[in-house]
Amino acid sequence: MDEQIHNNDDVKRRQCKQGGEHRYSCDVCNKSFSRQRNLKRHRRVHGGEHPYSCDLCHKSFKHKASLMTHLRIHGGELPYVCDMCNQSFSQQSHLKMHHRIHSGKRPYSCDLCYKSFVHKPTLTRQLHIHSGELSYVGDMCNHSVN
Repeated sequence: MDEQIHNNDDVKRRQCKQGGEHRYSCDVCNKSFSRQRNLKRHRRVHGGEHPYSCDLCHKSFKHKASLMTHLRIHGGELPYVCDMCNQSFSQQSHLKMHHRIHSGKRPYSCDLCYKSFVHKPTLTRQLHIHSGELSYVGDMCNHSVN
C-alpha cells in the first residue's frame, strides 16, 4: 500500500512538471520551479552561497555537480574524448569547445574588425585591444605591452 502512495506521488510530480505547474517562484527573478528544492538550489545564483568545497584545494561551488566535475582535475580523470584526435577532457563543455577546432566554427566575432574567435575570452581580449586598454597581448604569457 505504501508503494502505491509513493507511485501516486511520483505521478503527481510528473503531471506537475508536464503540466507546467510551477508553484515555487524566485523572489528575485520570478523564475518558477515545480519543486522547492530546485528553487532552493536556484537561489544560490543570486546569493554568494557556495556550500560545496573541495577538500584538496578548498575551492567552493554553488552546486554539488560542479564540485564533482572539479574533483576530476585532482584525480586526472578525463572521461570526454574527441573522436577525431583522441584528446581527452575533464568536462564535456571543454570537449565541445575543442570540436570547434576541427569544424572551423568561430562563433564569437568582433563588431569592430570582423575577426572571429573560437573562445569568448579571446574576443574579450580583442575588444580590450580596440579600447586602448591593451595594445598587444602576447600569446605565450598573456602579458600586455602598450
